[in-house]
Amino acid sequence: MMNSSSEDIIKFLLGIQFWDVVKIFICFGLFIYIIAALVIVKQVNMMVDVIDGQMNPTIKGIALIHFLGAILVFLIALVIL
Repeated sequence: MMNSSSEDIIKFLLGIQFWDVVKIFICFGLFIYIIAALVIVKQVNMMVDVIDGQMNPTIKGIALIHFLGAILVFLIALVIL
C-alpha cells in the first residue's frame, strides 16, 4: 500500500502538462542565450582592446544592444509564458 507522500508525488507527475515542459525548456534556452550574448560582449571588448579602428564604439554598442535585447526577450518570455 502506498503512503501519502508517494501518492502526492504520483498526482504531481500526472498533473504535469506538455506545454508546461515546453515553457520550461524555452525559458532555459533563452537563459543560455543570455549567457552566449554576454560572452559576445566580452569577446567584442577584448577585440576592441587589440584592434584599433573607427568602428569600435559602434561594434561595442551593437554587442551591448544585443545583450540587452536578449535579457528583454527572456523577461518578456517569463511574463507571457
